[in-house]
Amino acid sequence: MAQAENEHASDNPRDGFQTSPARALDDNPIDLHVIGRGTCGTIYTSIDLSTAAYKIGRDRDALWNDIRLTAHVHRSLTESERGWKIKDYTPRVPAIKGWIADEAKEDFCAQFAGCFTEAEDKKTAPFLFSLSLIPTLGSEVRNALMTRYEFTTSKAAVFANPENDFCLVRPYLGLATRKDEPLCRSDNLWNFPLTREDLGSFPFDNDLAMELAKEMATGLAIIHWHALVDGMDIEFVLGGKNDWDGEQVILANDLETSEPFCSSSPPNLVLGAPMSKPSWRHNRWDRTHHMSDQMRLYVLDFDKASLLSFDRPEAAIQRLVTAVTCNDPYFPDPAATEDGGRQLWNTFRATYLETAHSVSKPLRRKYGKRGRGWPLWFMGQWEKKAEQLSGGRNGEFIEFGD
Repeated sequence: MAQAENEHASDNPRDGFQTSPARALDDNPIDLHVIGRGTCGTIYTSIDLSTAAYKIGRDRDALWNDIRLTAHVHRSLTESERGWKIKDYTPRVPAIKGWIADEAKEDFCAQFAGCFTEAEDKKTAPFLFSLSLIPTLGSEVRNALMTRYEFTTSKAAVFANPENDFCLVRPYLGLATRKDEPLCRSDNLWNFPLTREDLGSFPFDNDLAMELAKEMATGLAIIHWHALVDGMDIEFVLGGKNDWDGEQVILANDLETSEPFCSSSPPNLVLGAPMSKPSWRHNRWDRTHHMSDQMRLYVLDFDKASLLSFDRPEAAIQRLVTAVTCNDPYFPDPAATEDGGRQLWNTFRATYLETAHSVSKPLRRKYGKRGRGWPLWFMGQWEKKAEQLSGGRNGEFIEFGD
């Protein structure tokens, strides 16, 4: 799972990777810190100097799939915003900035091993790529979260932990707060889980959950019906708005024809290349925070996702249903019965279908009129599956795969 996103002085990955004494670690004081961990890799960044994050891991195929589909969905969301004037409720996707090729990673890792502390003692060099850094939420939001919620460590330790300078929130619209069993909290703010009730309380605005439902629905519909990606195990996070570098400098078409981690297209990443230092603006927020203020929704982690074909529509619809019901409870619960949860689902559903109708025109040109009803078919199957799984409490309709 990942974290991700001003202006690079050298934003071009074609600058290449150079193994020269001038680029030795001592001459390049790159202060990298871990800001996230997931099944596919560990995320590093240099918060003071960079608008880039580095994802490092050992699953070559999963990492390359993440690179390829992240770039693909980034392009699709951009095209949808421009072509169908969808802009008010479109989540951001990190841009792919480059990677270290197979032939260069041994030298690279030997040179910069001290930067990637969690990979130092491994016998084989890991794979690495760079993507936009999702900006952290502001200090007042972080302080409010640390003050209000319980952690696995003491309050003093939480406030003293430098890891909590970086904060992203996982908005679980399909999960309700339990009165008898509080949501388990982590020991830091990297991917802090909040239920739909949490998202309507201080320091957030009462309407935030509804805004998120619309934006999440728009993003998911574009991923499904324009990008034609199933969205398996993708992540949604709330991050900051400032200092986002979302320019895609590596063409998605190039990635579709490139061999995994090949040095020929495009050349390698330069770690610690000169970048303009972001102006980290710590805005004072008096009371509540709107999506339009200093927060944005981001979608990331496509390592387990796959491209869809609708040559067999029933199989494609089933894959979509599996993807949404096997994920964490980001989406509103289709089987919700209380007013708040039901209203969230109805808003999500209407926004999803409206967006799907707009962005699926290329799909309908290929498959004809029968494609017009596929988004509604999918929604019906999702609701049916949610009813089957509704034996769980408080929105826990998630069915985890093997």
